[in-house]
Amino acid sequence: MPIWNRLFPGDQKVWRVAAVLGSLLAALLFQQVALVKRDYYTGSNSVSNRAPVTTANARSKVCLPGVWVPAGTGRVRFSVLPGTGGGELEVTLRSNGHTVAAGRGKPLPVGPQLADVVIPTTQATRKLTVCVSPLGIRTSFFGVLEAQVDNPAPRLDGRKFASSVATWFLPPGGSRRTVLASIPDMLNRATRLRAAWFGPWTYALVLLLFPVLAYSAVRLLATASETHRHRVPLVFSVALIAFAWAASWSVITPAFDAPDEQDHFAHVQSLAVTGKSPCRSCSKPPYSTELSRAIEGTNVFAYNENGLTRPPWLEGQERDALRHLGRDGPPDDGGGNTTAATHGPYYYLLLVPAYLATKAVGGDVFARLQAMRLVSSLLAGLVVAMVFLTGRELFPRQRLVAVSAALFVGLQPMVGFVGGAVNNDNGVNAAMAVLAFILVRILRRGLTPARGVALATVLVLAPLVKITGYAAYPPALLTLAFVALRQHRLRNLKAWGAGAVTFILLSAVRGQLTPVFTLDGVKGAGGGSPPPPPGSGSPTAPPGTGALTQDPLGLLSYIWQVFLPRLPFMQDYITVAWPFFTIYVVRGFAAFGWYSITFPHWVYSTIVVVGAVVALMAVNVLRLHWQAVKSRGRELLTLGAIVVTVVGSVHTAFFSSRLVLPEQGRYIFTALVPIGLLAGVSCYGLGRRHASQVAAVLLMLTLALAWASQLLGMFSFFA
Repeated sequence: MPIWNRLFPGDQKVWRVAAVLGSLLAALLFQQVALVKRDYYTGSNSVSNRAPVTTANARSKVCLPGVWVPAGTGRVRFSVLPGTGGGELEVTLRSNGHTVAAGRGKPLPVGPQLADVVIPTTQATRKLTVCVSPLGIRTSFFGVLEAQVDNPAPRLDGRKFASSVATWFLPPGGSRRTVLASIPDMLNRATRLRAAWFGPWTYALVLLLFPVLAYSAVRLLATASETHRHRVPLVFSVALIAFAWAASWSVITPAFDAPDEQDHFAHVQSLAVTGKSPCRSCSKPPYSTELSRAIEGTNVFAYNENGLTRPPWLEGQERDALRHLGRDGPPDDGGGNTTAATHGPYYYLLLVPAYLATKAVGGDVFARLQAMRLVSSLLAGLVVAMVFLTGRELFPRQRLVAVSAALFVGLQPMVGFVGGAVNNDNGVNAAMAVLAFILVRILRRGLTPARGVALATVLVLAPLVKITGYAAYPPALLTLAFVALRQHRLRNLKAWGAGAVTFILLSAVRGQLTPVFTLDGVKGAGGGSPPPPPGSGSPTAPPGTGALTQDPLGLLSYIWQVFLPRLPFMQDYITVAWPFFTIYVVRGFAAFGWYSITFPHWVYSTIVVVGAVVALMAVNVLRLHWQAVKSRGRELLTLGAIVVTVVGSVHTAFFSSRLVLPEQGRYIFTALVPIGLLAGVSCYGLGRRHASQVAAVLLMLTLALAWASQLLGMFSFFA
C-alpha cells in the first residue's frame, strides 16, 4: 500500500476538508500565538482584587513584607480607588532597611483602576518589602480580606492589618511578548506545586500531544465508513482520545484551580484515611491540616475567580509553600462539612485506590491530586464510549454519526477541563451516559433480564453519585412505558422481575451501606438528607421540586427567560442579559479555572452561530430523512427527555436564588449523549453525499477551539 494511503486512509473528502480548513484555522491560530504580542507578568503575589482591604491617606505608607519580586520587573501594579482631586503612587522596594528600587507613577484619574508604577528593572529574584504611598490623595487598595499564610502581616503606617493587597509585577513599559515566546517560561512555571516527577518536559509533551490527537481524530472520521476495518475497535479509539484530552487538562490546570476541587479531594482523603465520608454535623474542620497547608501554599482561594491574577510560579514561592506543607500535619484531622459532603461516597471510592497507591510510594498532596485527576479522566473516556455505542445502536448503518458525535464530545474544551479535575460531576456524567445507552438498547432490542438488571443498577447508583442523578428517572419511566406497550405478556415477566428485584435489593443494600461510609448519613443538596430510592423507606422529593409545586408558573417563566426574551406579562427574574449565553455558551464551552479564564466575546458569538447552523441542519434531517427519524421515534423522544429533564432540573434547583447566576454549563454534561448525537446527526443536514464533509468541518472547528483553549489556559495561568 502506498505510504500516502497508509498515512491518510479512508474518505479523501474528509482529508481534503481537514487540509484546507485546518490550514486556514492553523494560520489564524499561528497569527495569534506567534505574531500578536501581549502584555505579560514577571510575577504576582497571587492575590486578586476582590474588594477594598485598606485605605491610606496622603503620605501614608502601605508595606507588604516578604514579597517575592521577580528578576526583570520594571513596573509594580496595584488595584486602587483614588479619591477626587488627583494624585499618584510612590513605590519603594526595600531589603533589610535599605532601598533597592523606587519609582513614582503617573497622576491617577478618578475611579477604580489598575495603576502602574515604573521602577528600575530588577536584576535578580529576591524577597523584598514592597511599600506604596499615595501622594496628595486618599486611596483605597484592593485585595482579599485574608492574610497570606506564613507571610508577615502587611502594615499601614506601621500598624498590622489582616488582609492581602493585590500586587502584580510586570516588565519595563512597552515590553510585550507573543504566546510562542512565552512558552519556555510557561513550561518552567507550570511545574510549581505539582507532583514531584513533573518537569518542563511534561508540559512540552502535552503541547506536542495535541497534534497527535488531531491527526488521530481526523483519521477516525475519514475511516468511519462501514467498509473500513480497524485493528483497534473504534469505541476504544474514541475513548482513548477523550481520556488523553482530559488527562492533558489534568496536567495543565494548577492544583485545586477547578471548581470546588479542594472539597472533592477532602472527601476522597476522608474516605482513604478514616473510611468515612465528611461529616456535616461534626465539629471537625472541613480540611485536614495537610490539605489545608497545601491549599494555603497554592494561595488558590486568594487568586481564583480572577483572570488577572496568577498562581505562585517562582521557585522561592514554591520553597516557602513546601516548607509550610512539610510541617507536621496529619491527614485525618479534617473531614467536616464541605461542598462535597452533600454527595454520596461512590464516585470518591473510585479515586481512593489512586490516593492510597500514590501515598504508598511517598507522593505528597499534589502527586495524589494528579493521580486522582487521571482516574477522573478515565470517566471522561467512558462518557465518550457511551456516546459512540449509543450512536451505533441508534444508527447501525451510519457509523459516521457515532464517530463524529464521540469526537465532538471528547474534544470539547470544557468536557476535557472538567474531566481532568477531581469533581463528582464526572461520576454522574458517566452514570447518565451509561443510562442513555441502556435505554436506547432496551428500546431497540427489547427488555431482557440482563438489561433490566443494568437499568436498575444505574437508577439506584446515579443519585448516590450526585443527587442530580435523579434526572435519570423520567426518561427511564418513559422508556419503560414504551416497553410495556410491547412486552406485557407472561413470557416477559422474567425480564421485568429481574429489574424490579435488582432495584429493591440494591436500594436495601444502599440503606445498609450508608452508615458504613458516613458518620451522619449522606446529605442532600441544601443540607437535608437525600431522598432514598423507592422501596428503601419513606420517599422524599428531589431538590427543587418545591419550586415546581409552589410556583410552577413562575418557574416556567424563569426557564423561558433563561433562553428567550421576557414576554410583557412575565415577572423579571433575570439579572444578566441572555443567561443562556453565559451559562451554556461561555461556561459550557470555554471558561477555565474557576470560570475566570475566557476568550474574547467574538469567540462565543461564533460558537452561537455555529450552534444555530448545527440546529438548523438537524431540523433539516427531519425533512430529508423523515422515515428514518420516524422509525426511531421512541428512542429520540427518550434522548430528548434526558435533555429536557436535565435542563429543567438544573434551573428548578436554582430558581429561588436570583442574586447571582449560580447555574454552570457543566451541569448539562449529564446529557452529553443526546447532545453529541444531535451534532452527529446534523452532519446529514445537507444530504448523505456531503455528510462526511460537514462532519470534517465541524471536527476542525472543534479541534481549533480545543487547541486554542489549551494555549489560552497555559498563557493565562503561567504568563
